[in-house]
Amino acid sequence: MKKGLFKYFLLAAVVQTVWGLTPSASKIVLEYLPVEGYSAIRYTVSGLIFLAYSLLKNGRLSARISDLPKLGLIGILAYAVDSLGTLYGLKIGGVLNFALASSMNAIITAGVAILVLREQINKRIWIAALLSIGGGLALFLGKYDVSTLEIAAGSLLLIWGAYVFEALGFVFSKKYKERMPLTEYIALLQISAAIFMWSLSFATGRFPVNVLRMPTAGWVSLMFVCLISCCACYFLLYWLLNHIEGHKLAFFDCFHTIAAAVFGAALFGEPFNIKMLIGGGLLLSAVIVVTRMGQSHDNEKLVPVFEPEPISGKVVI
Repeated sequence: MKKGLFKYFLLAAVVQTVWGLTPSASKIVLEYLPVEGYSAIRYTVSGLIFLAYSLLKNGRLSARISDLPKLGLIGILAYAVDSLGTLYGLKIGGVLNFALASSMNAIITAGVAILVLREQINKRIWIAALLSIGGGLALFLGKYDVSTLEIAAGSLLLIWGAYVFEALGFVFSKKYKERMPLTEYIALLQISAAIFMWSLSFATGRFPVNVLRMPTAGWVSLMFVCLISCCACYFLLYWLLNHIEGHKLAFFDCFHTIAAAVFGAALFGEPFNIKMLIGGGLLLSAVIVVTRMGQSHDNEKLVPVFEPEPISGKVVI
């Protein structure tokens, strides 16, 4: 491992573990609020926090008018559409099944990072990918043992599809980092998602009318998602792209998977079995492979996926 990288790998593991509480918190909130209204609230709160911080620190916004349609589209896909898939998948399959579906997020995000950012990949990344796929399969089989094929497969398809869109917002932050502060980038994406979700709530009549009648557990869960998940965790993960390549950082999502599964079992009594433990072990093995890839570039040949393109001021989506 490269000297100095360990602290960033450790931070990535801690952030993903804390983020693993989000499915449990969302499950509690969704007992009182519809998916559309819940998403609108959380991205309104977190988006305005990021926007206020960026304005206070920098005095103005750096985004050009021509950037706004592109950023709005990324925000709708990466946050709004992603939320619809992940939250409805959570409602169908529960917290534990959500955690199992998250096991494939590493492969999805790593693939998008390689394609969009033109990152070079180490041959060991394929080993990590196989371990992640094996871990995801073991977790799926474990869930199938305690559930039904329809529940397992239906929620998996919703969540995996959502993660494709989430990965786009994650990797495009690196393309825009020379154009605007990270906090401004996240703010514009989340506010775009909030506007879209409020519009969808209005169109479908699914407003969060019960928000003021939620019990303490609901409010605590909502504040955790708004402040910790959508602000602190998102900021730190996007910031870590400055120190860890996107396709490597993606594999730390396994800590989110394992933590979400443990919290789901502990808080809601969702069943757990040996196949799920094996799956978690395989996912951890994938992270170990990834964290050791920086040990020696002399002994490991890097495989260029694409030839680097000339740097220009124009970003094409």
